[in-house]
Amino acid sequence: MKIIYLLAIMIMMFVANVYGATDSADDVIHKYINEQFSGKTDWLVTKYSKFDNVTDVNLMENIDDGVEYDFRYQPFFISKSYIVKSINIVNKYSADAIVTYYNIGKGIVTITETNHKFTDIVKLDNNYETVMFKLEKRGGKWFVINPPAPHVSLEAVKSSYEEYFASRKLIDNPELNIKVNTAHYFVYRAYKHLLELIRDVQSQ
Repeated sequence: MKIIYLLAIMIMMFVANVYGATDSADDVIHKYINEQFSGKTDWLVTKYSKFDNVTDVNLMENIDDGVEYDFRYQPFFISKSYIVKSINIVNKYSADAIVTYYNIGKGIVTITETNHKFTDIVKLDNNYETVMFKLEKRGGKWFVINPPAPHVSLEAVKSSYEEYFASRKLIDNPELNIKVNTAHYFVYRAYKHLLELIRDVQSQ
């Protein structure tokens, strides 16, 4: 009987560790922000509510299962650094975190004549932004609820675009790429603007 009891305890501990049930709100928000900054895009600790201000249709399709983000088609910020200013536990089911970012660029969504969405990149000067994240505990696990647009490092955004190009044969000319594929043209245009941003940052 004692062996069965110990076995049950071990199984419960294993399940808790695998599914993150033992992670605190502090653990979850730090992991979320760090992974986002590093360019990871499958944030399974996120939850979106259809009753909140979710403007992107793609996000609405992932209400229960988190979100996989694509920097080429959705808005984001390019951040040089961030500081977690505070984490406040409101009650046992609710918490919030205040984070300040130093942004150097922004991915803005543009609509083409054929009604397709692509992200272009613009420079931001001395842009400090303070963001609040809301967390809720559901089923014994903390989730980031309806987070704002992601804040990603310059290196991570550059890697994302380079991976895209590495998997496709593109001509080193955005005007010619549009003849091959409209998506290639707009992605390449954004990449060129990203390289301009990198040169500006390096020259400072």
